[in-house]
Amino acid sequence: GFLKTKPKTPPTYLAMITDGDCEDYQEFLNTVNAFDNNTFFQVIVIGDQVTLEKLAFLKIKPNCDFVLMKDPHSVNEEVFLETLIHEKFISWTKNI
Repeated sequence: GFLKTKPKTPPTYLAMITDGDCEDYQEFLNTVNAFDNNTFFQVIVIGDQVTLEKLAFLKIKPNCDFVLMKDPHSVNEEVFLETLIHEKFISWTKNI
């Protein structure tokens, strides 16, 4: 019956801001892989000293992505939010 059905866990949006330095790369991988598909993991990379090859796997995962913002002060709030709420995130919300 209705009361025996467990409620579905609400989806989660998790944003992480980083300078792109990969000193703790294995720990980062473990953290990302610990989340199930009910969590969207968004990495916001600030600056231009990033190793994009180390973040490329995020583009493959359906619930992960990264955005590069060389200078976050150069964009207004609307552009910043549009950058975060992009097509991959919208598609994920429709499929969870």
